[in-house]
Amino acid sequence: MAQNFTEKKAAGLREFLFTLVMACVCYGIGRLVRDALTSYKVVGDLITIALGCVLAYFVITRYASSYTYSVGDGVLKVTRSIGHRVTAVETDISSIKRISASKPDKAPEHVYKMTPYILPNKRTRYVVFRQGKAEKMIVFAPSNELLKALKADKHTERK
Repeated sequence: MAQNFTEKKAAGLREFLFTLVMACVCYGIGRLVRDALTSYKVVGDLITIALGCVLAYFVITRYASSYTYSVGDGVLKVTRSIGHRVTAVETDISSIKRISASKPDKAPEHVYKMTPYILPNKRTRYVVFRQGKAEKMIVFAPSNELLKALKADKHTERK
């Protein structure tokens, strides 16, 4: 069996800058609506507030969260923490059907997005696994070392 491996991730500068750009876009759209509807400035203000709430939710769920990825004892465990709320997904490595860098053509019904990145990038991995009769997928961004540990553990599980 391969050794235990754990790593922690959080959003970085790129996500922070993306959030700032989104804030400017939301404010700009709100101002355009407000200026276009001169007789209905309240509607423009309400749209700006609604866009601000969507952005706040986006920031809380992506930028303010931290992730822990671990491989060990034949189990892949991915944990997301937002404040005191913790969400964890774990699966036996033997139940993993495939690990790929590209999104599957047909995504399973249950998808757990457990990556600090807002947009998919070269580090994003899609792990499809079977839990009971259901097929599920974890989207996460492991380091090369964790990916090697996962593949090594999967390889030793098959023997």
